[in-house]
Amino acid sequence: MATDKKATTITEAVGTVIAKVCYEAADEIGSEIATRMHKWRQRNAIKTIEHVGELYQANKISGNEHAPPKIVYQVIEHASWVDDEELQKMWAGLIISACTEKGLNDENSLFVTLLSQLTSLEAVVLNYACENCAVELHTNGLLVASVPTVTEQELIQITSVSDIHRLDRELDHMRQAGVIHAGFDTESSNANIAPTTLGLQMYARCKGHIGSIEEFYNLKKSSDSNSNNSLNLDTR
Repeated sequence: MATDKKATTITEAVGTVIAKVCYEAADEIGSEIATRMHKWRQRNAIKTIEHVGELYQANKISGNEHAPPKIVYQVIEHASWVDDEELQKMWAGLIISACTEKGLNDENSLFVTLLSQLTSLEAVVLNYACENCAVELHTNGLLVASVPTVTEQELIQITSVSDIHRLDRELDHMRQAGVIHAGFDTESSNANIAPTTLGLQMYARCKGHIGSIEEFYNLKKSSDSNSNNSLNLDTR
């Protein structure tokens, strides 16, 4: 994909990239999008599709895997309204991580809904939280994350937003969405932004990961109680 000429129209973008991950419905998707989207939205969609191509190459997809047309269309539809590059990359990841040999895996519908509800600030916080916590497997086999507590000033630096009330309500929204555990401590100016299991899984999907969640976080199930299954993502 690195040597491919960049698409200048949505039809070219769908034809060169989306056809590789959703060949059965690529023409229909391209036609529908070209009809319904104008310049600004098409530009955003093209950028997102470019990121799909980058992830396609990075994940070394064989060409036998493809994503459900519904997921592909939903992602491009939502991403066309987004001009934030980091969010566009997350949207692209949901197309790649939906790819299977049968092309019937619709699990990412859940994450399409979740991502559509997150603001660009919330996406920054989620990515930071998942990249700066220790992840391990609980004895029941589920993912758990340590508590990355940040100060008010650290959160301002992470998000480039100094409005404490905005930060508070967006953390509250993230907690209600189920992707972080808490938010600001009522007794201090610190914030607990530890990702939930759902948040950790969403982060992996938005990175375009295909495979087990244990593989993404470099974890393995073991009966050895002395084994260390934790991972600080700063080392990745």
